[in-house]
Order: sequence, then C-alpha cells, then structure tokens
Amino acid sequence: MISTRVLDLRSALKLSFANNRDYQSQRESVYLAALTLTLAQHQFAPRFFGIVTGEWNHDSSGAESGSISPGLGWNMLLVNGARFSITVAQSFFQFFTGDRREVANTIVSGTLGQPLLRGFGTDIVREPLTQAEREVTYQIRAFERFRKTFAVTVITEYYRVLETRDRVTNAYLNWQRL
Repeated sequence: MISTRVLDLRSALKLSFANNRDYQSQRESVYLAALTLTLAQHQFAPRFFGIVTGEWNHDSSGAESGSISPGLGWNMLLVNGARFSITVAQSFFQFFTGDRREVANTIVSGTLGQPLLRGFGTDIVREPLTQAEREVTYQIRAFERFRKTFAVTVITEYYRVLETRDRVTNAYLNWQRL
C-alpha cells in the first residue's frame, strides 16, 4: 500500500525552503558577504601576538650559554592608514659553564608608520570596509527579493496542485453521474 502525506501550505513552504538548492545558494551568498565584512572589520581591530624563542650555544672552549626571549605586543591599523604597534620583549641570557654571568633585559618599543603616498587617507583606507558593508546590504536585499518571489512561486504551485486535484475529483464525480 502506498502511503500518502498531505501537506498544508505552511509545511509545503517549510519543506521547499529547506530543500531548494537556489534558496540555499542565496543564503550562502549572504553568509559569504557577511564573512567578507567581518574580515574587513578585523583589519581595524587590535591584533595581539606573542612569541617565545630559545637558543643554546656550545663553543670550542667548552663554555655553554642559553637564552630565552619571550615577547608580546599588539598592532593596529588606524583609520587614516597609519599602523601602530607596541612590543614588549624580555631576554634572559645565562652562561652555564665558565664565567657564571646572567643577563636579563626588557625592551619596550613602539612604532607608528604612516604612508605618505599609497594607502594614505581615511577614504582610501576605509574603502574596503565601506564596500563590504554595501555588499552585505546588496546581498540581503537580493536574498529577501528571492525569498519573496520563491514563496509566491511555491504558494502558486501549491494552489495549482489543489486546483488540479479538485478538477480531477469533479471530473470523476461527473463521470460517475453520467
């Protein structure tokens, strides 16, 4: 026996939205545009970094020395195109044999780089961000337009199927009366 499933309009819409490839492609386009916007916004966020380096030396006289240098800091792209960076580095150096010296020093450095020709100016630096914001807006509009027309198409087809079912039922009833 064949099992049948009767769909109401709401479940037909839900099923069509979940399984239509064009609809899923439109949703993915919005997601990708939002990802591009997130990357453009991330360019202006502070970026933290950290690194630890170590070194071990053994020379011909038998003296051994080692050093460990942890460093951390952050850099940030400013709206006018300048890049600001601060780094804190600590260095520990020790002789293990022979002369028992230990050396430790801390270095704090900051840099500010401002382009003078290429990449100078707020409009130029913010253009990728502005374009990404526009692209998200365009994709959301296109997705909403597609969603509305797709829903109208599904509803039209749903009622067309109901109309065809009624025609078949009426034709069958007319045939029985004849």
